[in-house]
This record gives sequence, structure tokens and C-alpha cells, in this order.
Amino acid sequence: MLIAEELILLALDDAGRMPPKVRTSRAAAVVVGGALLAELALDGAVASDKHLMRQTMLRAVPDRRPSSSQPLRDAFDRVAEESGAPLPLALSIGAGRFEQLAAGLVSQGHLARKEHASFLAVPVTWPVADRERKDTLQLRVMSELVRDSAPEPRTGVLIAFLSVLNVVDQFPTPANGSPTALRRRAKAIARGSWASAAVRTALRSVDSGRGNPPRGESPTQGFNGEGDAGW
Repeated sequence: MLIAEELILLALDDAGRMPPKVRTSRAAAVVVGGALLAELALDGAVASDKHLMRQTMLRAVPDRRPSSSQPLRDAFDRVAEESGAPLPLALSIGAGRFEQLAAGLVSQGHLARKEHASFLAVPVTWPVADRERKDTLQLRVMSELVRDSAPEPRTGVLIAFLSVLNVVDQFPTPANGSPTALRRRAKAIARGSWASAAVRTALRSVDSGRGNPPRGESPTQGFNGEGDAGW
């Protein structure tokens, strides 16, 4: 399962909706695109360089194109074409990807797809169908959060994104942890991730209305008058 898929499964609430920060198509693109970029970086397919004013710039690594996942291959190809800062790349890579990944999780039996007719649109929610799978992922995340040592890299990236989305509190707190301590630990892990930093920057832009829609996607009316596009 991709990091982006694990993120979607863990971030969904009991009603099948993502957190408030990512209930627009723009924010969804940033988060999903950022998670795909982060996985490419973990696999050595994308590398980062410091350029003007210490900005992180990303480039594709020759001969490291993924072979096992179409979303990762598409993301790699976009970086190879455009190279640049994480934020615009995440927006470009993530355009329209949430629906694709969520539909894949439905076909795997992890999620269900539920339409809700309304006056202006047909918003969609994604209730969890495989609770055991989600519980296993939560346990993996929590086992890293209660440790003092550095997290396993893949889980560390996942924790960084969960911290940005403020959803760590949704998980059951283990007996040897406290919600406050777990939140602080997750934020500390997130501070070490350039990918989550790009997501934080983009979400602030979306929240203030300054973000631009990603290429190939436009907001649609959904729950509560938001540009929902299925979140």
C-alpha cells in the first residue's frame, strides 16, 4: 500500500470524511501529491538540492523510475519533466489523485464509496470497510510515537503528514502515552520532513484563499458550501 493510501485510510473519520483542512480539491492535491513525492524520496527516485535562498528543489534520479506503482511512475515522470520546489510539484502531481487512490482502496475492500445527493452536487464520502486494516495501521503509528528513538523512515513520513492534518488525536491512546505527548512527538517528527513542510505551506495558502487550483482540476460545490470534490 502506498504512503498516500495509508494516509487516506488513517485520516478518514468515522463518517468517511477527511479532516477540515483537506476538504477542497486544492488541499487534497497538495496532501496526496506530497505523500507521493515523499515516497519517491524514500525510494531514492527523487533527490533534493539546496538552491537560491536555501530553498529545497527536487529532481528525478535517472534510472530510478518506479516499476510497481502507476501513481508513483506518474509522479516520477512529472518531476522529471518539471523539477522544482516541493509545493508546486505536489500541486501538479496530486491533481485528481485522491479520487483515483480512494477508488483503488474501494476495489481492495478497504473503503466503501457513498454518494449523498444535495441541491448543487453529489458529495461523496468514503466509510472504512476494513476496520482491521485501519486498526493495524494505527497500531504501527502509535508504536513509533511512544518510542524515544527515530521512527522507521516510512512510518515517520506517514506520521509527519498525520501531524500536519491534526488527526493524531483521533487514534486510541495507548496506556503508556498521553494525547499531549503524542501530539508533541508527532510534531517533532514532522519538523524533520521537507514534504510535510511543503504541505503546511500549501494548506496555509489554501486556508487564506491564495492557493491556485492544480492543473487539470477545478473546485466543485460540496458539503457546507466548500469546494469539496468528494472530501
